[in-house]
Amino acid sequence: MICRTIATTALVGACAGALSISYYAGLSNAPAQARLVAQPENTGQPTPEQIKAMMAQTAAKAPEHKRLDALVGTWNAKMSFLMAPGGVPEVSQMKAEIKPVLGGRYVQSHYKGVFKFMGADIDFEGMGMMGYDKAAGKFTSAWGDNLSTSMLYQSGTFKDGAIDLRGEMPDGMGGTMAMRHRHIVNDDGSYTLEFYQPNPLTGELAKIGWIEHTKP
Repeated sequence: MICRTIATTALVGACAGALSISYYAGLSNAPAQARLVAQPENTGQPTPEQIKAMMAQTAAKAPEHKRLDALVGTWNAKMSFLMAPGGVPEVSQMKAEIKPVLGGRYVQSHYKGVFKFMGADIDFEGMGMMGYDKAAGKFTSAWGDNLSTSMLYQSGTFKDGAIDLRGEMPDGMGGTMAMRHRHIVNDDGSYTLEFYQPNPLTGELAKIGWIEHTKP
């Protein structure tokens, strides 16, 4: 539902530049006989100040990160799940803890409770991370839980009043299945997460569940 590790070109370049500067500085301070290759005064490498500025720019948060702040908190999470579009949902009660991590560049979520599915009570626990990738210009997320060994990776933008994320994950039958999640912050401060999966009859994405987050 809702980690990814990203190494941007700017950061990689900055680190490489820093190593090069250290290397050339060491050569310039070494005895003349120890210098294997004469180096020009201007190596074309960025200065330490430029490297610091590049790294600061890469790490700086974007205005879109403010949309993640509204998801933070300790929540009562009421999950409604439909076995078929238009049917009567099965309702599960869970607790959710969503907190900012890594300086507010991401939010980390942890859900725990009893998942009611086809009349059975299943102990459920899941974790996710969501952030905004400035380089890609998209929100990104990763989610894993104790019901599967496959992680769900999604990306998307803010549109129609929601952080709208799409991705794919194994369907359990050797193929993949499209997944869409919409994170909606309501006017009263509550937070709704909607789930969409393909309708087995039409193949079109249909809402199959939602989680209503309210403060205790």
